[in-house]
Amino acid sequence: MRGIPLFLFTLVAACGFDEERFLVKGVDLWCEQSAECDGGFEKQACIDVFRGTDRSACTYDAEQGQACFEALPEATCIEDELLDIRYLEVPESCEAVYSCPEE
Repeated sequence: MRGIPLFLFTLVAACGFDEERFLVKGVDLWCEQSAECDGGFEKQACIDVFRGTDRSACTYDAEQGQACFEALPEATCIEDELLDIRYLEVPESCEAVYSCPEE
């Protein structure tokens, strides 16, 4: 009986984050880390913009959503001395979470 919950956990984990979970947990972490890189950047404003963007024409990739969430803690801040800004180096998996048609 103990094997069944582990099997279900493995099955759910293999599927990745569903979009709703990514929009809550993934975006929260992404914006938190972005705000830590740039002290003038507001976490809540980032969350509001990300969640408020219409992605109805886009395809969400659950595996990339999970990979993004797992990679974000290791993401680093990049300092652009020329522009005098710091920003989060976004992991490649985060760039692949949504596939949207070009306008």
